[in-house]
Amino acid sequence: GWGDLILFPRYDVFKKSTLTKKVEITLGLGIKIPVGNPKDTLRQVEPFSGKEFYILKPVAIRTTSGAQDIIFYASLFRGFPKSNFRVFSNLLYIKKGWNELGEKAGDYASIGLFAGKTLFENLGITLQVKGEWIDSMKTNSDLLLFGYFNYDPKATGSKKVLLIPQLSYSFKSFSAYVSAEFPLYQYVNKQQIASQHFVTTGITYKFIPVKTKVSTGMYFCPMHPEKTNTVPGACPECGMNLELKK
Repeated sequence: GWGDLILFPRYDVFKKSTLTKKVEITLGLGIKIPVGNPKDTLRQVEPFSGKEFYILKPVAIRTTSGAQDIIFYASLFRGFPKSNFRVFSNLLYIKKGWNELGEKAGDYASIGLFAGKTLFENLGITLQVKGEWIDSMKTNSDLLLFGYFNYDPKATGSKKVLLIPQLSYSFKSFSAYVSAEFPLYQYVNKQQIASQHFVTTGITYKFIPVKTKVSTGMYFCPMHPEKTNTVPGACPECGMNLELKK
């Protein structure tokens, strides 16, 4: 089913490049708008009478929380073009809203510290240390009186610290990546499922209907043509080496 529509613009508030360094500061402010139905139900059959009844789906399996959320984002990038090395950090905070059922999912915050290097022009290696916090869910005091008994708000909320290595390879408009999450610290409220290892892999293709014009003598990223520089270096988005426009 339908979930949410997310509008999330970001803007480079500071950008400076030299022969030896590149610095970017980016800020973002977005909103999550629910387009799905938070009142989806599950069909149940009473084993003795055979009568059918319906209960609200648990929060974890609904397509949307049904609330409008506000998203805050900030990042700092520091690149060393000559050595194809980069360090950067980002901060994400999601302020959750209340839905029409009287529920409020826990606010979310994360901070990531990254270090990466490009090898052989197309191979990117990145190591990330990520801290993550999720607040406990809040509910209207009258909510349980309506029979929404299929979740426990107290069994929500967590704190985690993760080590995340990633490999990526880019060729023209294609990019493939694989990353793995190794928890260094986990704390979950009451009874929840914690993670041991988590692996993510994928292939992407970037389709650019209108190519960005790049001046002769400028360095640009084949995957992100809008990322240009007057000196050689690595793309802050994907880690690929910038190519010279002849």
